[in-house]
Amino acid sequence: LRLANEGILEGYNEKGKKLFKPQQPLNRAEASKLILKSVCTEPRSSAKVAPQLYSDVLPSGPTGWFFPLTKESYFRGYFTGYKDKIDSLGRREFRGKNVISQAEMVKVLVEVLRSEGLLKIASIKQTNPWYAPYILIGQNLKPYWNGEDALMHPSLISKEEKNPTKPLTRLDAAIMIDKTLDLYGRCNAE
Repeated sequence: LRLANEGILEGYNEKGKKLFKPQQPLNRAEASKLILKSVCTEPRSSAKVAPQLYSDVLPSGPTGWFFPLTKESYFRGYFTGYKDKIDSLGRREFRGKNVISQAEMVKVLVEVLRSEGLLKIASIKQTNPWYAPYILIGQNLKPYWNGEDALMHPSLISKEEKNPTKPLTRLDAAIMIDKTLDLYGRCNAE
């Protein structure tokens, strides 16, 4: 996989071997790490320190490793947290250990391309379900494409996809991120 060679996707070390585990589900914390690595971004210094932005992601302890990743992803508008549970300080939950769904990953990748000016979308209308407009965009990028080069991949997911809420596997994520990087550009591109 190109993503492994580019240092974006890491495997698991088991018994001296590096394993990809393609069918293993990807959680939201891991997805945040992959997204930032794929767009050549290290968390800025303000992402590494308090205050916390999510009620369930603390700068130390079990969530400490992904604290700066989720905060940087928030600063960039990629992840915003869940709206259904807000604490007394107005913070949402990130739920880093939850498996990311295909719809959530499509939303994040659309926001990556949008923030870089590659997709021309003024605003995305709120709908029920929330992910419907993102899935439509992810299935057909052509009407929104604003890149200089021809559109290499017309979609992030197929039009036949019928279950956008399904848990995303590491392989599914790798395919979607690889397509996004073909559009966005690669960190090590000369």
